[in-house]
Amino acid sequence: MKEADKMSRFVMTILPWVMLTVNFTHVFGQESLYKRDSINYRFEIEVGTDNDLFVAYTHTDKYYTYGLNLGLRYVPYQENFLRRVALSSNRYFFHFSINLKAYTPNYLENTPEQTLRRPFAGWLYGEFSTIYTFGNAVFKMGLQAGVLGPAARAGDIQNWVHEHISGDRFVDGWDEQIPNQAGINMVTSYSRKLLGTMDLWDSYLTVSAAVGNIYTYFWPQFNFRIGRFLPISQSISLNNAILSPPDGYELFFEIGPGVKLTAYDATLQGNLFKEDTFLNAEEVNNMTPTAQMSINYLKKRWSGKISYHYSAGDITNGDSHFFGRILLAYRL
Repeated sequence: MKEADKMSRFVMTILPWVMLTVNFTHVFGQESLYKRDSINYRFEIEVGTDNDLFVAYTHTDKYYTYGLNLGLRYVPYQENFLRRVALSSNRYFFHFSINLKAYTPNYLENTPEQTLRRPFAGWLYGEFSTIYTFGNAVFKMGLQAGVLGPAARAGDIQNWVHEHISGDRFVDGWDEQIPNQAGINMVTSYSRKLLGTMDLWDSYLTVSAAVGNIYTYFWPQFNFRIGRFLPISQSISLNNAILSPPDGYELFFEIGPGVKLTAYDATLQGNLFKEDTFLNAEEVNNMTPTAQMSINYLKKRWSGKISYHYSAGDITNGDSHFFGRILLAYRL
């Protein structure tokens, strides 16, 4: 545990400097872009949590078992270098977040197959990204940096919650989780409206990708919305509500199937650069059908969503998995 403490302190020390460096690369050489009175909201604070126990009529605690995030978005008064290159971009903003994701086997089942089916893993990271909007399209690029392993403290947090809040059983096995390793991922996504009207329904395509030593994947998703909503460049659909007008209002249902193509997942396989593999490549599903559905709400400064997420299984012969997400944001 001493090594975990050292790693945790190291990550918390170096992470702000990594993000600050990325920030400087975005704001270097800025020029005037917006008048101050043209920006409706300058900042947005976001909190969210994921858990498979949020799914009604189920009692599971496995695979992607929980997640926590705290985020801040802000709209700058100046443009950066990439904004000057992307001349057709209407607006852009920055997003910084701290995130924790926890993964476990299905420890509620006492059979050896369930216990060994998936390794324990905790992934603690910060993300800095820039989002560019183009009316009917949105482009995001960012960097994730953090630590995978005991230094993330995912097991400590889970067992503390089980003991003091939920009254659930103590989770054994975290002492055999994937060892500590520093992680860096480059992430990007592009979304574009396809069909529909602003009156009742529309659809859009999102293509996400990541390259790094924690995740490397390519993930296209088709999304369908029905109800009252804003363009995707201002909507809570893609977490762009910071650009919404003061009188903006959304209340809609969204559903979206997808297919995730995975080249590497360190939460399953361990360190990419060491021979400490937990699951080999043949045991990992490289093509995983996914789906999500959500109820979304935005009015004035507040926005939020409740969503369910489905995965057909990250491991070969593994069963499918659902988890729920609750997200709340406030604009300043």
